[in-house]
Amino acid sequence: IIKSDFRAEKLKYSIKYADLDTEKITPEIITIEIINSKKLKLDDLNLDEHFHSALSEFVKSYKPETKYSKIIIEFSEGTLSGNNFNGKFKEKEFNKKDIKDCINSITITDRLNYYLKNKKYDSLIIYTNELLKTKPNNESLMRFQGFAYLCLKDTVTAINRWKTARQFDANVINNSYNLAFIFEEQGNYELAMKYIDTTFAIKKDYPQAYYCKGLIQFKTGKKSQACQDMEVADNAGVKEAKEFNKQNCK
Repeated sequence: IIKSDFRAEKLKYSIKYADLDTEKITPEIITIEIINSKKLKLDDLNLDEHFHSALSEFVKSYKPETKYSKIIIEFSEGTLSGNNFNGKFKEKEFNKKDIKDCINSITITDRLNYYLKNKKYDSLIIYTNELLKTKPNNESLMRFQGFAYLCLKDTVTAINRWKTARQFDANVINNSYNLAFIFEEQGNYELAMKYIDTTFAIKKDYPQAYYCKGLIQFKTGKKSQACQDMEVADNAGVKEAKEFNKQNCK
């Protein structure tokens, strides 16, 4: 039995796998036991909503390519002492069609954001590589891969992914800004400014670009210009710019 915990809604989901071997075919039956950590009463919950929420969270967590024959979700109310449970539970069973419908309802972006948020960078890369086989010029997939590689501290590949994404669609501002920021961090200010200019060409009032430009100005000895850029970013709500101004410009 492999156990994995994660949070969803207000409840804690404990996932257990159980494989059934039938003539060398191993369909998976997943039982998801929801432990009522908030001491909520089962009768007070909209269980149908929670059942579907649990199914959705599970599908986001694990590869949808896996063939599940059945998913059973149990909500429990009571206390657990060792292996003995004292209380009651309600359950709902989802068949293959239910699971497929749930998978289809979750967009690609939902899954990519889930992988990033939960630091599943390798899973994101594997997933996007599969998608790129049928969508080879997809800007969004390349951009997400850039984030994943950056988080894995593979800066060279992250830069290459964002440059490729720009080739697919030069009007997506994130790629230009990401390249500007990463080159600023590396101390390559000339190249960073090149991508700052590209960012402003896409959107003239992009606050984060003013923040990045301010850092470059400050690090190249242009404090007055840096503070002007940081003020623009600060007024637009960039928190890092506010802190910078407090320390360097006031």
